[in-house]
Amino acid sequence: MQEEVLSASEFWAGWRQLLADDRFAFLAEPNSFTGVWQHLCATLRKGQCAETDLYLAALAHAANVTLVSFDQGIGRFAGPQVLVLR
Repeated sequence: MQEEVLSASEFWAGWRQLLADDRFAFLAEPNSFTGVWQHLCATLRKGQCAETDLYLAALAHAANVTLVSFDQGIGRFAGPQVLVLR
């Protein structure tokens, strides 16, 4: 994985390329986001560290968009708004 680390200039070139691609968009948190996130967080058992995954899953749910990830761990929140690629 270390060989995949980018230099700062490589990162910014990739960032500009991403911004130019109309398949990607920035998403503001919808008004219903906090309630959805709190509901999902209530499903965690004590000691589970999944706040980032929950944030992304809640954002996708509240915004009615699909989150696509290769992260198998986020699969525990799979549903109509979370798609895990294998």
